[in-house]
Amino acid sequence: MRLTNPVLWIFLAAIFNALAAFFTIRDQDRQTTELRGWMTGGDSIVYFEPLRRGGRLAYFIRHTGSFPAYDVVVRVHDEDEHLIEGPIPVGMITGGSGLDWLAVAQSLRFPDPPPPGTTAKRFRVEIQARNGVAVQRLRVWPDQGRWRTESRDVQLPSARPLPPFREAQEQ
Repeated sequence: MRLTNPVLWIFLAAIFNALAAFFTIRDQDRQTTELRGWMTGGDSIVYFEPLRRGGRLAYFIRHTGSFPAYDVVVRVHDEDEHLIEGPIPVGMITGGSGLDWLAVAQSLRFPDPPPPGTTAKRFRVEIQARNGVAVQRLRVWPDQGRWRTESRDVQLPSARPLPPFREAQEQ
């Protein structure tokens, strides 16, 4: 076969066109996924994390993910599913911005040490964002003059796990 054969050149051109189309479509898919993430919040997760500071224990809102969480609204329910606080509009949250360490719910603040006669409390917190609703179940109880917490029970709109964090008794 000679290099001057037009069939050979047409065949090579078709192969190169197919490869160019494959890589172009792959890049478009990546760009579409990224654009969707910026529009909806993508893989963002918003959750509450306990933090003991300044003579109190409080739950602070936190964010993890590659994109900001948009239109965040928080509702706090008691253990009987009655709404006790909210809706609390938070807006946009981005991890590392400083705005993801806000104690937005008054009902999730506790004086340290617990007052005498304080009993255990359970909360169901709904965290609504543009990309879905996360439901977090919180349990807070006094133990030997300090608050203890269980905060990792979270139902997320995605299969992505929460980042590790320390409960109140670990701080």
